[in-house]
Amino acid sequence: MVFKIQFLLVYLLLLAGFSNSWAQDDKNFSQKQPYFLIYASVSGFTWEEYEQGDKLLQESGPLYGLGLQLSKPLSRDFRAHTKVELFGGQVDYDGQTWGGDPVQTKVTYFGYKFEGNLGLPFWLTPRVTVEPFFRCGYKTMAKGYR
Repeated sequence: MVFKIQFLLVYLLLLAGFSNSWAQDDKNFSQKQPYFLIYASVSGFTWEEYEQGDKLLQESGPLYGLGLQLSKPLSRDFRAHTKVELFGGQVDYDGQTWGGDPVQTKVTYFGYKFEGNLGLPFWLTPRVTVEPFFRCGYKTMAKGYR
């Protein structure tokens, strides 16, 4: 959880850096062209299954992603962001067979997500903003055992 929060903070700081081109004193703010951002991500993944309080399995490890974001100011007060990301990786599987014998192996995950964000930038300086946002999206992934 701490890793996800740290990653989110780094992402927000990077996004704030890319928003520097939208200067507050720009008279034609809503006329700005859309811009693209290519980004990489790393997230921690954990999946656990229990039966009657006993842990049956745990999968954990990093998932790596590569994405494309399109951002466009809708007006001086609102920005729209659309993101598409592919992600995947191998995680450790610690579980058991139906008979209860321990099993350790690797599991490969691959997936994609699509998100739409609507942000409301607050200007800290003429060139730096903080942007809380509303997000709606879809995420799916598939796995395979080795």
